[in-house]
Amino acid sequence: MNRHVELGLGTVQFGLDYGISNTLGQPSEKMVSTILDRAATHGIKVLDTASAYGESETVLGRTVGESGRFRIVTKLPKIDSDSIGGTEIDMLERAFDSSFVKLGGQRLAGLLVHNPDDLLKPGADRLYRLMESFVSNGLVEKTGVSIAGISRGKEEEVGLLLPRYDFGIVQLPQNVFDQSLALDGVIERLRNDGVEVHVRSVFLQGLLLMDADALDPYFAPVRPLITDWRDFLGRHGLSAPEAALAFVRVHVRPDVILAGVADEKQLEELVRAFSSTTLPDEDFSRFALDDPAFTNPFFWKTGR
Repeated sequence: MNRHVELGLGTVQFGLDYGISNTLGQPSEKMVSTILDRAATHGIKVLDTASAYGESETVLGRTVGESGRFRIVTKLPKIDSDSIGGTEIDMLERAFDSSFVKLGGQRLAGLLVHNPDDLLKPGADRLYRLMESFVSNGLVEKTGVSIAGISRGKEEEVGLLLPRYDFGIVQLPQNVFDQSLALDGVIERLRNDGVEVHVRSVFLQGLLLMDADALDPYFAPVRPLITDWRDFLGRHGLSAPEAALAFVRVHVRPDVILAGVADEKQLEELVRAFSSTTLPDEDFSRFALDDPAFTNPFFWKTGR
């Protein structure tokens, strides 16, 4: 069954110098404004940010323009304590108020828990009720969680969290090297349950766009796989962005694919690549890499 998949912008680059293949650094506020104007003309609606993304929320609030042009999803900060009580709830409420104001005071399309472990701590029901109160008060359209797979695997996080909470959005990483949730049918089950699925890390923080010769020594163990990926691209005349995006569109089929850009040129290249629907008949499971040391950037130990 065909499913409409839309392109959204991840905005961590707007607040931080982010990504192993990012040579441009953090864009200026003027450039962010230009990017957003062009994104709107291309029909891009979803912007993903977080309180942890440096100045991203502030920059978006000053550049996003007229209310209703974009659907903005942000995330709550991590809770440092082992349980959630009144002090933690007060902190989260203040954090939300801050994010809401920074983002211009318009209703948010989504509010996500950034650290999934917070939803498994004693008192997590208070966190969930707080988020739902923002929905009841008309400040947020949908609540959800960003799956990370750091202290637990992604599949375990989904298996523990989704039966407990009635979330409207689940954001998770998937790409041609990290196919676990798609291959295991997790994403299909989320869609069938009416959950809005947002996929990030489609380029694996830029790793899928790089040549094997340009890799940090940390990635030496997966150099043959990356070489195989580049050979596949060459045989079929595909660019890395085209193939990476097409894989997620065809084989993962989320509601939204999130990708970041640092300037207007990158945005135009992203839109062109996303519009490409050509994908050869290939067994993409051979590219699947079941090792979080390489599929989860949190664990990377690179020189960057």
